[in-house]
Amino acid sequence: MKNHEQSKLAVCVRQLKMTDQKELLKLLQTSPAAQEAGLRLMADESTQQWAVQNWLQQDDFYGIWVRSKLIGVIACFPYLDGSELGYFLHKNFQGQHIMTMALKQFLSMTSYCCLYAEVAVTNLPSQHVLLNNNFKLISHNQEQLTYRWLR
Repeated sequence: MKNHEQSKLAVCVRQLKMTDQKELLKLLQTSPAAQEAGLRLMADESTQQWAVQNWLQQDDFYGIWVRSKLIGVIACFPYLDGSELGYFLHKNFQGQHIMTMALKQFLSMTSYCCLYAEVAVTNLPSQHVLLNNNFKLISHNQEQLTYRWLR
């Protein structure tokens, strides 16, 4: 519980800006969780910078910060009658309830009324993050679970 309380005080979620480009690039290059979430960068540095600049121009790209360090990302993308939620957290910060708290902050700030999230059946921690933030399971198959959050 002590780690949970310490993390709770330190977690900050805010929209990413162009000035965060360097930190975002570093996170994407060093976090296996980013690659698992499908955020893979090309080897060419100019292409990497171009991709990150495009992401940062979107309104729905948020950073998760602990002690002024970018440790994760929350993003939304158009999906069905709402938006699909995607997120990842650097491996060194997983298992500390940080994503649960970060998503709670994000949901309190967002203007969306409906969000969807697809999670692998084997990804129990991510399922717990969603359930702890009032997402409801709406469909599933052998590989994926789909959750929905309504304001």
